[in-house]
Amino acid sequence: MRRVIVCGDYSSGKTTFVRNINPETFCGTDVDEVEPETLRKVGKETTVGVEVNFFRGTTFLGMPGQERFSFIWEIFARRFDAILFLQRAENLKSVPRFVDFFSKFEPFESSFKLILITHADLREPDLSHLEGLRIPHITVDPRRRESVLKVAETVVRELEG
Repeated sequence: MRRVIVCGDYSSGKTTFVRNINPETFCGTDVDEVEPETLRKVGKETTVGVEVNFFRGTTFLGMPGQERFSFIWEIFARRFDAILFLQRAENLKSVPRFVDFFSKFEPFESSFKLILITHADLREPDLSHLEGLRIPHITVDPRRRESVLKVAETVVRELEG
């Protein structure tokens, strides 16, 4: 089975993207986020493991965005066929950090790569942060299933050759 890593910063839309691939088969690991100093819930959820969904013989693996979970990134970076870098339009400067991390692993060179810019409706993206990466980019709305399925179709088509 082909594997697609879905990575990016905290709150970039990874969970929503992976869930919308197929809501019936989504397996998530979200928990209530807690303010470390007061131990009170902050009204959001955060991913603490790997999220999994399936589409046409391909497994999509959503990674947690916080660097403290990079040990999880490392495990899945050893074998993947494609990688999607999801990032909010106002924070594209983080994309090179993820590219640098995953480019250290053997599958990166031959994998299909795509940068997905989310929340572009809220702010015009500064694409200068993507210069030199040589990875194509598109905008996607992870809240809209049809937008997500369009990307999933593209990825599967690329992997099928």
